[in-house]
Amino acid sequence: MRNKESRDMDDILYQALKPCHEPGEELNRQVLQRVQKQPDRQESHGKYRRAGWAAKAAALLLMLAGASGTVYAAWQLYTAEEVARHVYDRKLARAFHENAEQQTTEQQTAEQQAPGQQITAQENVQSYGGYRVTLLGVASGEDISDYPMGAGTEHIQTDRTYAAVAIQREDGSPMAEDDSFFVSPLIQGYDPVEYNAVTMRGAASFFEEDGVLYWLVNCSNVEYFADHTIYLCVTDTDFYRKGLYNYDEADGSISRIEDYDGLNALFELELDASKADPAAALALLEENREATEPDEQEEQVGADEEISRFLDELTMENFEEKCVLLADTCQTMMPDEEGQVYFEYSLPVTDSSHPGAASAGGTGGLVDYLFRSRHWGDENHSWTCSSGGDLSSLEVCLFTLNEDGSVSFGVYVPRDVSIYLQ
Repeated sequence: MRNKESRDMDDILYQALKPCHEPGEELNRQVLQRVQKQPDRQESHGKYRRAGWAAKAAALLLMLAGASGTVYAAWQLYTAEEVARHVYDRKLARAFHENAEQQTTEQQTAEQQAPGQQITAQENVQSYGGYRVTLLGVASGEDISDYPMGAGTEHIQTDRTYAAVAIQREDGSPMAEDDSFFVSPLIQGYDPVEYNAVTMRGAASFFEEDGVLYWLVNCSNVEYFADHTIYLCVTDTDFYRKGLYNYDEADGSISRIEDYDGLNALFELELDASKADPAAALALLEENREATEPDEQEEQVGADEEISRFLDELTMENFEEKCVLLADTCQTMMPDEEGQVYFEYSLPVTDSSHPGAASAGGTGGLVDYLFRSRHWGDENHSWTCSSGGDLSSLEVCLFTLNEDGSVSFGVYVPRDVSIYLQ
């Protein structure tokens, strides 16, 4: 339990940022639906799919969706570092690697200081509701990702916490298309209904391989709250719901509701308490509140609908009629030894005052997965998309599988309205 001084600071932070009215579950659902529709540079193949929770974000998602009836054994799961590399986030992979090395060193030191005693590592595997969840790793810090939250917008946030988890069905069956999950840090002393990944400017990417669903979630840096217990919840819902966890208002602790018959895993994260900074925590929450004002959310919903209509009407037949190719982005390459391609490209210079303006990008994946979805009835073409917030900043990346096994790539933008054509 926290000491009196710490609790007083909690009360100051909590009351300073506590909403006037407690949001109901329906309001939470509506807010999540809105921010999930944001074009967060989170792409899936052949459709405009958002997998994160963020207001006006531009985080990159590389959806590498594969399926198989075989479930990895625990020792065959990807590490957090490998998950980051799988979505081409090299900076984050290094951060996970450094964290893993540090934990190994600390474990060895603890064993040397306590000879003959068994040192038990924190449990990182939990099973509930027919699912098995493995916490793969956590990393926090400034500028530890190649794809900072809000890149290309006025609300960029590079100081983040990242967590990687693996989700499997206990019976070994593959994930269903309509399976929903919610992964989020929670903070002792802060009601999780009001403070979770939605309000902490969270975003997520995920991919499935060999029956294992890998989630990479990120949100505002929770290390500033490291003098509290920091949790990570994993649920089989599409947003935070009451009835899955208990919140004790007396000491601020959060715990599982044991009689819930679905997935409500709850991990305690090991964070460095010396990183706690109450003043920075207050500033962070205030920044998040300003970045997600309701009027901005309303404006963004309209922009999202315009983008969705444009993409719904897009076909292979009218592609060049509705879009213009940015010639400087054209590339062709052979897959590497692992069967992957990755394209980096630069975009034309634009008016930097536009909130959706971006100067560069990158995308790719395993070739087998890139062309797995035949959304146009054509096994040789696939596309992904991203946007900084409106139709004028939309980028549509077209992949073409050639007869020699190489992949050609180019970025297309909406004809007449794109900021990259001005």
